[in-house]
Order: sequence, then C-alpha cells, then structure tokens
Amino acid sequence: MKNPKDSKKAILETQWTVTLHPLAARELQTIPADMQARFLHIGEMLVDLGSHPVGLPHIRPLESKL
Repeated sequence: MKNPKDSKKAILETQWTVTLHPLAARELQTIPADMQARFLHIGEMLVDLGSHPVGLPHIRPLESKL
C-alpha cells in the first residue's frame, strides 16, 4: 500500500510550463503594462507552484472546451 504522503508529493511535483499562442503574445503587448505584469505574474506562479495552489479565479478547467 502506498503512503498517502507520497501521492500528495507526486501531485505537487508536476512541472508546468506556460506557452503563449502567437496571437495571444501580440495581444498581450497591446494591453496596459499593469495588466501585462499581472498576466506574467500568474504565469510565473503556475510554473513555480502548479495549478492547484494558484486556483480560481486565475485559472479554470477547460473541460470539453478544446
């Protein structure tokens, strides 16, 4: 039987990357600097912490939207 702590640790060690679609990157350059900084900060949090700690309202499940 697995140790429950090992399962939790495996989830927390998931590596995230953030990649912008070229159209999104162009749009990001057109918005005010404070909104750009906020977007980049949330992206950095995703990379550093993963999706679970960041949570709503910054991210939402895509479910069947892809």
